[in-house]
Amino acid sequence: GLVRFCVEEIRDADSSDKPTDQTILQYTFDLLAELCKFCPPVFDHLNKLLVTPETNVNFGTFIDLATRHLVASTMFLRVVILSTQRFQRNGLYTKNRPCRLHGFISDP
Repeated sequence: GLVRFCVEEIRDADSSDKPTDQTILQYTFDLLAELCKFCPPVFDHLNKLLVTPETNVNFGTFIDLATRHLVASTMFLRVVILSTQRFQRNGLYTKNRPCRLHGFISDP
């Protein structure tokens, strides 16, 4: 689907031999942010994509890429923070139902 496409585009933009096109990277992060914003099913799907080997991108690599390209990923990171705060208030993620992105944001 579209979330997987965004994850793979972000991965491929950083792994190619040519210089990373910041505009394309930013558009892709922004699209991913809009898809995930306050939407638990999409957020869960993204979480699953980042913890399974099928996309060939792991959670740590994806977060590292987002932090290395902070300008391009700012909107995505804001959405992750705001969404995880709302999900936490609503009791969506618990110890029995963890979310890796939520854990990344809430860890001290």
